[in-house]
Amino acid sequence: MIKPLPLIAAGLLLAACHKAPEPAPQPTVPVTQAAPNPPPDQLVLVKEMAGGDPKFCVGFQQTQGFDNWIVTVDDVETSTVNQSIDITFAAGEHVGLEEVVQTTDPLYKAITGLHVGHTVRISGRFSHGNGECSYRLDKVSIVLTAAST
Repeated sequence: MIKPLPLIAAGLLLAACHKAPEPAPQPTVPVTQAAPNPPPDQLVLVKEMAGGDPKFCVGFQQTQGFDNWIVTVDDVETSTVNQSIDITFAAGEHVGLEEVVQTTDPLYKAITGLHVGHTVRISGRFSHGNGECSYRLDKVSIVLTAAST
């Protein structure tokens, strides 16, 4: 008579060795050369932010948005909990723009193809949340409305 315990153990061992199927490759966003000159409003804001002028916050709070800024992806982190993407763009020296893009966001698929070092043209608005201007001038929160390479 064959003992069932060794058969069960052998079955579990074989099941544990089964390799999961490889995930399908994700499409990537092609990296392209951006225009050599960022828009004038980007240059002005970056210069003022990097300068650390206390008067900067007053004007910045009145700045609603930005169009076609040329930025470089500085950091990308994907949440293991809900797959949201925390992405930071470098808009100039010591100036970062950050957003957490949820899976329900229309731009989510485009953002998943971006990697550190990609040059991107973005548009959006500043969220002006939590008084960020008064305590941190190197990174501000944004809400993207467009992103393209």
